[in-house]
Amino acid sequence: MPRLRVSISGDGLTAELHAGPGPPVKPDEVQAALRAQKVESGLDAGAIAEFTDKLADARFGGKVVVASGQAPRPGADGRLDGSFRQIRLPGTEHQDGHIE
Repeated sequence: MPRLRVSISGDGLTAELHAGPGPPVKPDEVQAALRAQKVESGLDAGAIAEFTDKLADARFGGKVVVASGQAPRPGADGRLDGSFRQIRLPGTEHQDGHIE
């Protein structure tokens, strides 16, 4: 079993990095594990760096939240507001609607 494992919450909004005892891990290996699970946005660089430092100890095991997101919110219907004035056309309008 590899030392690093990435788990993603059921709603897809939180990613955790789990580590068990094993050989020291380099920062690029941590990044590769995250990329392999397509964890690319909402990353907490500070938490990742702190956890990576702890991975230098072969006996260290633990977990940390490394990325989080926000649930989508319902949008609003679009609308178009015109900002033009209606001008009068030259000519005389008659009762039946025709213009001379």
